[in-house]
Amino acid sequence: MAKTDWTIKDSVLPKDMNQIGQEINDLGMSATVWLGTTEGSSAAYTVTSSKVSSLFEGLRVSFRAHIASGSNPTLQINSLGAVPIKKPNGRVAKLDANGVYTLVFDGTAFILQGEGGEYGTATAADVLAPKTIGTENGIVTGTIPRIDRAIKFGSWKNPSGGKVVNAYTNQGDGFPAGYIDPNSELTIEIFDNNLVPGNIRGGTTVLGVQGDTRVVDTWTTSAEAATAADILTTKKAFVNGAAIAGTMPNRSAENNHMPGLAKDVFPGDRYFIQPPHGYYNGQTWVAAAEPNLTANNIRAGVSVGGLVGTLVEGKPFASGSAIVKGPMEIGTELGGRQNTAYIEVNGLAFVPKRIVVHNGAYVSAIHVAEIGITGIIQNHWNLLYGNYFAQVFSGTYFTIPVSSKNTAIIGSTVYWEVYG
Repeated sequence: MAKTDWTIKDSVLPKDMNQIGQEINDLGMSATVWLGTTEGSSAAYTVTSSKVSSLFEGLRVSFRAHIASGSNPTLQINSLGAVPIKKPNGRVAKLDANGVYTLVFDGTAFILQGEGGEYGTATAADVLAPKTIGTENGIVTGTIPRIDRAIKFGSWKNPSGGKVVNAYTNQGDGFPAGYIDPNSELTIEIFDNNLVPGNIRGGTTVLGVQGDTRVVDTWTTSAEAATAADILTTKKAFVNGAAIAGTMPNRSAENNHMPGLAKDVFPGDRYFIQPPHGYYNGQTWVAAAEPNLTANNIRAGVSVGGLVGTLVEGKPFASGSAIVKGPMEIGTELGGRQNTAYIEVNGLAFVPKRIVVHNGAYVSAIHVAEIGITGIIQNHWNLLYGNYFAQVFSGTYFTIPVSSKNTAIIGSTVYWEVYG
C-alpha cells in the first residue's frame, strides 16, 4: 500500500517512488480508453487509436458504434486482431447504431458492460400488450391482446355419461388468443334442438329449461309393467318410454247384458257366470240363459235369486199367456159341428189335469180331466157340458176352445193356468 501521510519534512526514498510508479501504472490499466467512432462492417468493427498498443486482460475501452451490429460482431483495435464482442453471460452482444458501449478484455473476448442479468425465453407473443420486456434483442412490446367479452358457437360431449358435460368451440370458431380477465364475460353458445320442455320430465330443470308437466317418468319393473291386454282398446299408455296401444275390449260398450262364457252352480251356495275378458264399467251385467228358471219350477215361497216360487209340491202348476187362434170346426155333444176359437200350449213339464183360461176378468174355458168335462163359458155363465176335446190332449201339449160363438176374440191375448 503506498504511503499517504506525507509531510514537508519527509524524505522520498527509492522504494516510495517505485510504489508510486506502480500505482500510476495500475491506474492507467484500470482507466477506460476512449476509442472514438468505429468503422468497418456490422459484423467486424474496426478502430484506430494511439492510446492502445497491446491487448491485456483488464483493458477497458469505450467507443461509438457507427452501425448496428450483425451476427457475431467483433472489434479490432489497430492491427491487434479481431476480438469477439460478447455479453457477460457469454452470449453474442447486440449493438445499436450510434450507441456508446464500454468493453473489458478478459483475455479472450471483449465483454459488454452494463447489460444487467439474464434474459428468459419470452417473446412479444408471450407478453400482454402493451407491456414491455427486456430480451436479448432489446426491449420488446407484448402482443397478447386482452379479451373482455366473446361469444362463440360450440358443441358438447359427455364421455362419462355423468352430470358434467364438456363444452368446446366449434372448429374454426375458437376463442382468439389472448388474456382473459377474471371479470370477462365469455360465452360458448351450444345449440341442441332436443333441449326443449317436451323432452324434459315435469318438475325438472335442465340448463335453465323447465320440463313439461305432461312429461312423466314411465319406468317401472317388468312385473308392474302394463301390456296391451291391460289397456282399454282405442286407448294408449306409455310404459318404460314406449307407447302401447290397448287391446282390452270394452264389454260394457258392446252389450249391456253380456252373455257369459260358462256357468256353474255350487248347490246351496251360489251361481257362477264366467264373463268374457274385457272391461266392464260397473253398470252392465253378465247374463246366462236359464229357460227353466221360472216361478212355477220353484217351490212356493222359496226365493231363488229374487224369484219367488209358486210350485206347490205334489201338484204341478204352470201358467202363461197365449194368442187366440181360429176359427176351428169342432163337434158338439149332440153330434153336430161348430166353429170355435181356441188356444194352443206346448212345452208343459206334465200332463195337465185341470185347465182354466181367462182374459184377466172372466173365465172363458175350463177343463176338468177327473170328471171328463171340457166346457166353454158363453156370456159369462152359459156352460156347455161334454167331453168335446179329449182327443186334443197329448202329453205336454193341449188345445182348448175358448169361445164357440164369438170369433171376434181371435188374435187377442188370454191367460191360462194348468194343474197336474
